[in-house]
Amino acid sequence: MRSKLATLTLFLSFGCAPDQPVPEPLPWSGVFTSLSAVPPATDTIGEPGTFGSVDAAVTLRDGGLVVLDGMNRVVRLIRDGVEVHSLGGSGDGPREFRFIRKVARFGADSLLVLDEGRRRLAILRAGPDSLEWVGDTLLQAPAGDLCVIGRRLYLAGEHDSAILHETTLEGQVVTSFGRVEGDDALSQALSGVGVLACSSGTEALAFVSLTLGVARIFSTEGSETRRDSIPGFVRTVYEVSGNAMRPRLPSEGYAHAVSSVQWVGQDLLVQLSRGRRSEGAGQDARLWRADGTWAVELPPWPRVLAIPPDTSLIATVDDPYPRVVSYRIR
Repeated sequence: MRSKLATLTLFLSFGCAPDQPVPEPLPWSGVFTSLSAVPPATDTIGEPGTFGSVDAAVTLRDGGLVVLDGMNRVVRLIRDGVEVHSLGGSGDGPREFRFIRKVARFGADSLLVLDEGRRRLAILRAGPDSLEWVGDTLLQAPAGDLCVIGRRLYLAGEHDSAILHETTLEGQVVTSFGRVEGDDALSQALSGVGVLACSSGTEALAFVSLTLGVARIFSTEGSETRRDSIPGFVRTVYEVSGNAMRPRLPSEGYAHAVSSVQWVGQDLLVQLSRGRRSEGAGQDARLWRADGTWAVELPPWPRVLAIPPDTSLIATVDDPYPRVVSYRIR
């Protein structure tokens, strides 16, 4: 299930004299801005038929990897490049899922899986060689994403004119913040649909609307500290006819949608998927620095799933079949 590819060694300097200390590796943000092309992957997980889809992943503190296979409604535990256990299945019964695309790690070995189809939060525990179903919670309102800072759980999903909610594991809303935006009802509705990412190091939340191209940073207490439009974002225009809403792509260029948001230290990596696959789909990367500036001349990385605090980066590719790839670039 695991094939080794050529290992890349990225030299960040030309070396130093023997009596000089070895320089510290560049921070992740420096790595992204210094590379002119995506390096070869060092490892790949998954053969044809392994994954129906790779929708999300989290790394465990002991080095394990948990992958959400949304097409098969299965949570997979990967260790040393090999699947050791899976849990779930399609359905409305116990330990089954209807629509899973988001997962977050809670504590050392607990996992929170958002089942959007059932408005349910499933709580799992990852052991050395198995996944255990601990319980589940019904949510008060629909949610589209989740993330965790310490022991605090945050959900994204418009409810009572707010888009972000601090929620208990029992599903009770503690506080809501982040007002919807837009001049018309459609824009306001779309502004509440987005991707959420939490930064434990800076205790901040990033919310990026999926189709409007607006990134917003919030403190854990709910105050909005930064807001900006993503450079180069081309919005999909929606036409409303009766009860139907249909996208209309631009006649030239690409329409974008946000595919991935990851904290890179104090900076934010935002990836945009292109809307015209017939003309060549890809991932356009933007780095929103803590000083408010943007780095936009970045290589088109595959969709990034996780950036562990070491030397690896976890991403996913679909061509010619879904699989997980990792890069060792620091």
